[in-house]
Parts: sequence; structure tokens; C-alpha cells
Amino acid sequence: MVISGKYYLVDAAYKNVPGFLPPYKNAARAGPEKILFNTRHSELRNVIERTFGVLKNRFKFLKGPVPNFYMSTQVNVVIACCVLHNFLRLHQPGDAHFQLAEDGNVGLEHQQGGGELPHVQPLNASRAEVMAWKARRDAIATEMYGA
Repeated sequence: MVISGKYYLVDAAYKNVPGFLPPYKNAARAGPEKILFNTRHSELRNVIERTFGVLKNRFKFLKGPVPNFYMSTQVNVVIACCVLHNFLRLHQPGDAHFQLAEDGNVGLEHQQGGGELPHVQPLNASRAEVMAWKARRDAIATEMYGA
């Protein structure tokens, strides 16, 4: 469930439905504001991917699936890892894991093919809700381009 007024920044595999903000498909034909939106969307997603790369490098158990835990438990484990990471960053700034990240040696792990898409999206959004959400994404893109 998405908190009201917030949204998930997702990749193009997701539908553009309320609460999920994917990049535009075929933005090159759609106009400069959509190209800019996709560029910034990609930059933000790269930060997120690098962050998970750093966490997976330090906490190896995050690399594999954990199907025996409820989703809420998995979320709490990731949050706990972030807290531990930040604590270590504060108290052990010379740690080898941090040096790897700062040198840019933390690889991004991308699954290629065969992976199932997550089933977390609301599939019951009405056409009006989807159209309103698309209009909101367009407004964000237009505002970005005008800034």
C-alpha cells in the first residue's frame, strides 16, 4: 500500500497506476519534457540501485530471496540494515566496504530474464484513476522542464 501523497519510483516493467511512477515509454517521440523526466527518473533509480548494491555487499543475506518471511519482516530487515550501515559509517568511516562504494567498485546487480515481476501493484484501479495518475505524471514532467 502506498502512503497518500507519496509514490514508488519504479522501472518500466510496472504499469502507470496510482502510487507507482514509471518512466515514459517511447519518450523520444513524446517531447523534451518527457525525455528530461526519464533522464531524472533514471538518475534517481541509479542512486537506489547503488544503495542496494552497497547493502548487499555488506549484508550478504540480502543477495538471495527470503521467501519464508512476511513482506513486512523483509521491509524491517532492510531498514535495520540501513540503520546498521549508517551507524558503521559514522563510527568506522575507514571501513573497506565504504572505500569500495566510494571508489565506485560496487556493481549493480540486474536480473536478466526469467524473473517474475512483483505482484504488489493494485490491479483494481479504475480507468479514471489511471488517467488522473497519468495526468499527474505529465504535470510533474512539465513542471520539471519549466524549472
